[in-house]
Amino acid sequence: MTEMISIATARAKPEHVAELETELRARIDVTRSQPGCLAFTLHRLADDPTSVVAYEHWASREDWERHMQGDHITSLMGVFERVLASPPDIRVIVPLDDQGTVSVARSIAKRLATEVFSEGNLDTFNEIFADEYVNHNIPVPGIPGTKEGFRQLVVATRQAFPDITVHIDNLVADSDIVVFNDHVTATSTGEFLGVPPNGQPLRWTEIHMLRVHDGRIVEHWTNFDQLGILVQLGAIPGPA
Repeated sequence: MTEMISIATARAKPEHVAELETELRARIDVTRSQPGCLAFTLHRLADDPTSVVAYEHWASREDWERHMQGDHITSLMGVFERVLASPPDIRVIVPLDDQGTVSVARSIAKRLATEVFSEGNLDTFNEIFADEYVNHNIPVPGIPGTKEGFRQLVVATRQAFPDITVHIDNLVADSDIVVFNDHVTATSTGEFLGVPPNGQPLRWTEIHMLRVHDGRIVEHWTNFDQLGILVQLGAIPGPA
């Protein structure tokens, strides 16, 4: 599934400029909160103060289309008929070089850390992981390095640490490869892979390398501090 960016320009009748801006501003928060919205910002044309430009970045065209069918947009169409000097100009843009691929890879990595790991959103998981996904070194014995296997690991981790939060410390991308290292904070409240909870706060570090194709993760290499987690859980003794 490929991300999409749209640029929409609305030119108001001179007497309705303020009303147009008010109507558009009223829809900023609801648009940004919709599933798949990566960015939504409003701008005014420097050489035409009657025109407002909306920049929208969506995780997929399907997300954008659902947004366009929402009540907050259909009601705006009625406003447009009254306040615009001409119909809105909506255009979809595509990158001319691999910086577009880099941008997609970076945003997918951020969604993995925030929406999947930290929020446990399995709809996002299904969206950003390709069916042919391969984890080359999944860190838990007995779990296959497949999309379903990694989903099991995400679910098991969140059951053991419901408040888990992944904090990205550094992120770099080149073409379709993105790498990030992070630190994780969590509280042990459930069993984790056979180890009982101890109610204590934990902190560990991770490194993820992803290959993204057509807006989805197809390959994944991971490294995280399993020893540190087991020590903090009391499953094995720490250093003397």
